[in-house]
Amino acid sequence: MGIAISERKHEINLFYKTIKYHVRNTEQILRKANEQIQLIEKQRELFDTYLEKLTRLELRNYPSLHQGLLVIQKGRIIQKIADEIKKYTVELGNEGTLLKTRLKEITMGVEREMNLVIKDYTLLDTKRSKMLLEELSYDEILDQENIIRVLAYTPGRQLLPIKGWRILSKTSLPEADIAKLLKDKDSLGEIIHSNARSYFEIIGEERAKAFKDEIEKIKLNT
Repeated sequence: MGIAISERKHEINLFYKTIKYHVRNTEQILRKANEQIQLIEKQRELFDTYLEKLTRLELRNYPSLHQGLLVIQKGRIIQKIADEIKKYTVELGNEGTLLKTRLKEITMGVEREMNLVIKDYTLLDTKRSKMLLEELSYDEILDQENIIRVLAYTPGRQLLPIKGWRILSKTSLPEADIAKLLKDKDSLGEIIHSNARSYFEIIGEERAKAFKDEIEKIKLNT
């Protein structure tokens, strides 16, 4: 590694093999970082809006691929911007502590919710779709057709009833019990509109009653 300091240009550059990195002053980095924070805040607002709308639709048994695409798109954009901000925090060192905290607050829950939407809507294995999504560039993410291909939908392909992992994961049921319900009931719509008694033999009477109460509360609060 080498360091080049130019007094005439007031520049410091780091060299590592064929890589050249221009060292910026703290004020420049903070300005750029704050611009990115403002951008990611706006994207988070849109993400939450799209997610709430998707939840309302799904609870009324109207799953929406279009709305799911918007959630996935915004979620991935947020991750891309967050990766850039993380680079700034490294350059800022101790002065980037507040920035790290703010970034953590803004991105909290985004990855989990996005992954569950993928799990509900993809026609592929969830891990495969996530891997394909991560390979898309920023510009490619802005084109929803690319996300449709990541989920393996083709033109004219009808949306099938979704499993509903995201909604069901909002309850206290462990993943194993959710899997049991889905094996028996097959779709979110069938599960949330069934009588609690129909769950007794699958997850037990006590858990079934608690689960039904939680689902009704989610409906009321959405």
